[in-house]
Amino acid sequence: KREEYQLVRRLQSALFGGVYEAKGLSSGREFAIKVLHKSELSKAQEPSIEFCEVPLSEIRFAELMKGNPHVMEPEEHFEDQYCYYVVFELAHGGDLLEALKQKPTGFDEAHAQNLMLQAAKGLAYLHSRKVAMQDVSLENMLLHVAESTGHYQVKVIDPGQAVVFERDQNGE
Repeated sequence: KREEYQLVRRLQSALFGGVYEAKGLSSGREFAIKVLHKSELSKAQEPSIEFCEVPLSEIRFAELMKGNPHVMEPEEHFEDQYCYYVVFELAHGGDLLEALKQKPTGFDEAHAQNLMLQAAKGLAYLHSRKVAMQDVSLENMLLHVAESTGHYQVKVIDPGQAVVFERDQNGE
């Protein structure tokens, strides 16, 4: 009873594939699907300094990224003979860098504070779950439009360089 998806358009290229806008055929919902080609992933198995991203990290960190409105969590993942697929809700606002580029004078102070507060809440949540996102950037913060209010909601994404950390008895 898994949802079937129709890919609508490519949203962006990814290191080992791409991210596509998709439509759920039974639900009618819009999704973003990260498609990772197994043939490309095999290249990352060889030690190399050019691959600092860990493939399939969205799956590896899926449980730790659940439960916070400011962290993008995968809805499901699956694979076929050629690719892995990771399904997310579609963030209509794009990423924060692209949104900033659309504002020649930048966001006003109150709006910028609100957006950064949301990002900080997402990162603090991940830290509370002992996940350190090591690639924090405006490109890794998506703007989800809340259906109920129409307001932007920042969601931290892409644990490709994330690590799980431990604290000592002093909390360090």
